[in-house]
Amino acid sequence: MIFSTEITYSVPCLKDNISALGVKLHGAVMGLIPSEFGDELHKNSVQPFSMYCLYDEKSEKAIVRVYALSDKARIINNALSDADEIKIYGISSPIKKINSVSREIDINKEVDKIKDKVRLNILTPAIYRSGGRSFCTPELTRFFRSTAEKFTLFTGEGDTDYLCGLISKIHLTDYSLSGKSYNISGNIYNGMTGFVDIPITKKDADKEFFKKLLVFSQYSGIGAKTAMGMGGVKIEII
Repeated sequence: MIFSTEITYSVPCLKDNISALGVKLHGAVMGLIPSEFGDELHKNSVQPFSMYCLYDEKSEKAIVRVYALSDKARIINNALSDADEIKIYGISSPIKKINSVSREIDINKEVDKIKDKVRLNILTPAIYRSGGRSFCTPELTRFFRSTAEKFTLFTGEGDTDYLCGLISKIHLTDYSLSGKSYNISGNIYNGMTGFVDIPITKKDADKEFFKKLLVFSQYSGIGAKTAMGMGGVKIEII
């Protein structure tokens, strides 16, 4: 089971800190959880949670979505939902929680809803890493390798190369992608946002794994830096 928490915060006068809010929240989380678990997270290359933020400048509210991919990682969701306000570096006053909703997610129930086509909405800039460098070329397989690794590790199903093979065979029917920068501690990453429409045309043997991976991507994120707000995606059935 995946554990999902969506928190709405009041965040006045964010302005230049918009792209970095996910990064700053990540730093705040490390101060809210036991230091032993924080040390463990820093040592692991595959993170057991993802988090991203959507900010509405007009209402001065931020929606933060946090997904625990393992039971142990739920401590992150709980720490954030229990805090009524959080001090964010670079913002003069703490951000204040308006409401919080948590739930367990059964991927199989969501998979059953998918029929012939989905739209993958890339909500926050996505990048992938290769050879120590960051890229945002529109090659879905590159972004989904980390998703496949997490899927295999945390669900105990499938094989990374097999799952990436399914993604590599996608024939997109429509897409709209653009670049958008993201600031991580002064390092600017040029990421990709937008949407891609993905037909579900695999053979029956592959189709269920293919749909599971797409559903799972909503909670794991795609590409790199997903614990710091990058690669946040949402599936829309079309």
